[in-house]
Amino acid sequence: MQTSSGVCDPTRVEAEGYLCRPLRDFEEDEFIDDWIAHSSIELIQQAPKNKPYFLQVNYAGPHPPLQVPDDMISKGASRIWPLAQNSTKLEERAQQRLRENYALLIERIDRLNQEILDAIAARGDAKNTVVCILADHGEMLGDRWDISPVFVPFQKNAPWQASIGVPLACAGPGIQKGQVVEDPVSTLDLASTVLELQGSEVPDTYDSVS
Repeated sequence: MQTSSGVCDPTRVEAEGYLCRPLRDFEEDEFIDDWIAHSSIELIQQAPKNKPYFLQVNYAGPHPPLQVPDDMISKGASRIWPLAQNSTKLEERAQQRLRENYALLIERIDRLNQEILDAIAARGDAKNTVVCILADHGEMLGDRWDISPVFVPFQKNAPWQASIGVPLACAGPGIQKGQVVEDPVSTLDLASTVLELQGSEVPDTYDSVS
């Protein structure tokens, strides 16, 4: 996978979308996650005062192609990232690159989430707003590369924790601080949870559980 120009060899299928970075920087709000977050902030600012509102923010990233803006690449240059599990056949430099790309995109979303929270606080709604952060699936990122003929060692198509484990955390009024739910849950359960938190009745036809 390594070439004279580095670890990016776009002729290799495993490199496509994971190791190869874009050849240009992004203009302001041209990067899709920035645009999504800033559009969400505009909606928050336009929401009627003293009325409840609901907003679902769906980021595109981190998702292949892992296009990392130039202003973030330098932030990961001197950092060492955890290597993939059971992946001795995938060279270490390539592991570092793909995990760096993924981590930097997550860090960018963290920053964008803070901008959204700041917009909520600017309205005076910080103490009466429930915020949940979650993802739809994980990412193998080369884990178990050595047995990859059994499955794809990228993306979400494997029954391992890296693929199926996702964050799900909620904070706000009516939610106990520091509480950890050990029972298996599904993102579908958020539908009933949100209805319960706002004092609405959960329809009997719902499969989700608050």
